[in-house]
Amino acid sequence: MATRQTMIAIVAAVAILGTACTSGADEPTTTTSSTATIPIEVPDLEFGSGEVPFTVPAGFPVPDSAVIGSTLIDGVNGRTEMIINFPATVPDVVSFYEVNLPALGFAVTDSRGTEAEWDIKVSKDGVTATIRLTFGGTGLSSGTFVFDHS
Repeated sequence: MATRQTMIAIVAAVAILGTACTSGADEPTTTTSSTATIPIEVPDLEFGSGEVPFTVPAGFPVPDSAVIGSTLIDGVNGRTEMIINFPATVPDVVSFYEVNLPALGFAVTDSRGTEAEWDIKVSKDGVTATIRLTFGGTGLSSGTFVFDHS
């Protein structure tokens, strides 16, 4: 009986070890270094939709209720563009960005407009961005975000 229990324990241990060693085998691994930066390859031209492109500065705020439309990465010219639709008025979206951008380390260099359209210019870590917000209907607005990486 003791031999059988020992064999079951060994089989269980091997199974657990095998699972631990193979779980995530299909997942890519990443390596970080405190002294080296691994460059990310930026495509010459890439269209997308539904998510913030990886070339947008980390931490750039997008409200949870917003819908990201079309996106463009133009690696040749060092630009990223995205369209975001908001279930909010232009003044409400302006308020969101004027509060959240500085809190996240973005410098707001210009912000002006009307209730129907507004332009905000920001910068962070060598990237400048122009945000153009426009009236989209009752309680709706749309924004065109252009990031210049050059």
